[in-house]
Amino acid sequence: MGESDRWPLVDVISPAFIAAVRSFSWFEELISIQMDYFPHYTEYCCNHPEAVELCKRKMEKDSFAKFNKECSARPECKGLNLESFLIKPVQRICKYPLLIRELIRSCGTDHDDYAQLQLVMEKMEVAICTLIK
Repeated sequence: MGESDRWPLVDVISPAFIAAVRSFSWFEELISIQMDYFPHYTEYCCNHPEAVELCKRKMEKDSFAKFNKECSARPECKGLNLESFLIKPVQRICKYPLLIRELIRSCGTDHDDYAQLQLVMEKMEVAICTLIK
């Protein structure tokens, strides 16, 4: 099985991502700016268990449980309840390195954007290690 057979989305995502990366002439500055927002993720992830616990306590009240059920029934919520939305940022931060790693693998070391993708990966790994500690 070829790489594109295993990861068909890489063929679609990679060109779009690479095109977006190339459109920024100050790529390093962009990454720096993005990493400035990482402390917000850190704070959110650290507080996530308390948020889930609070949500569970609120669900014990019929009015809140009813509200949550009505909200999750709305088409724009796609059946997701409040707890499902609370976990999204935590899940998202874990997916970034996976996506970047696949992009690096798909472009190869001789690709023009390889060094920039490596830089992104290094900064993301440092940021996630900081989050985990």
